[in-house]
Amino acid sequence: MGTPPAPQVSDLRCLSKCAGLRSGVAGSKVALTGKHLADVKKVQFTARKKWVAVKPDAAAKTIVRATVPDAARTGKVGVVDAFANHATSPTQLHIVDHLPPVSGFKLRRATATPGKAFYDGRRNPHLSYVFSARKPADVRINVIREHTGGYVVRSYVRRDAQPNAENGLTWDGENEHGAPAPNGAYRFSITPLGGRKTSTDADARFRFFQYEFPVRARHAYGDGLAAGRGHQGQDVMASCGTKLVAASGGRVYYRKYQSRAGNYVVINTYHGRSMMYAHLKHPALVRKGQRVHTGEKIGVVGETGDATVCHLHFELWSKPGWYQGGRVTNPTDDLKRWDKWS
Repeated sequence: MGTPPAPQVSDLRCLSKCAGLRSGVAGSKVALTGKHLADVKKVQFTARKKWVAVKPDAAAKTIVRATVPDAARTGKVGVVDAFANHATSPTQLHIVDHLPPVSGFKLRRATATPGKAFYDGRRNPHLSYVFSARKPADVRINVIREHTGGYVVRSYVRRDAQPNAENGLTWDGENEHGAPAPNGAYRFSITPLGGRKTSTDADARFRFFQYEFPVRARHAYGDGLAAGRGHQGQDVMASCGTKLVAASGGRVYYRKYQSRAGNYVVINTYHGRSMMYAHLKHPALVRKGQRVHTGEKIGVVGETGDATVCHLHFELWSKPGWYQGGRVTNPTDDLKRWDKWS
């Protein structure tokens, strides 16, 4: 049957009892992220005699958590899986003798806006926070995916944040590897780098999604992909003049009028697929070559072309896109999923 792929470690960060993003003491909690980590059985820390190994506190496909042992010294951290495959972090973990004082840090307020955000959208998730302390503090802000045991999707460090003043951070919706974060519920946490306890606030929670449903008013589902000859998408019935937005950010590939499709626009999205919107009442509000963001208005529902009622005809094409070598895929399940959270 063979063995699973060897583990890969792409990053290392300190989670608690930290002196910095990649700095801590004996007893600090650290996380190694990467690929194929679910079978890791040992986490190895640099020590006076080369290595000291501990069992992981938790291991999943993309993350391993462990506690820094007393004998650990500054150096890279490695993992060993059940099949004796090894991998080592690309950066060092710095071990210090003691944590810096936190200077009476206390979180006073933390607020995330908007309450629902979309990847590459018009408004990225933004954190505003105020803390009290005796002097400026180095603060770590984690973007945490809820309901995953506190999985940190992205981590930031803000040096010399000002106490008793409005501080802020905007998240671009990407994880540590630059990929879009998964759909779901999230929260921001705020911690002084030398602190032992993570602080958060109920108002620092928000929801995040990769797509927004394109029809922004009451609607119903009409004919789907197999409705008839040449019908390559899903119809969404709505009143003429209903606002249409881009379901995903990207760049406008085509903007035309055609006898069957009427006014239509094609957007090549950031993930390589194409989305086609047809029967718009007027020519699309966006131009060929224009950069478009998720949720940006692109037109309104109409019945131009070969249409007898007002509706959006929506097509979804696989990589590399609409008549660029891609193929038509059924968009119905995607639309209904986006509809639930939009």
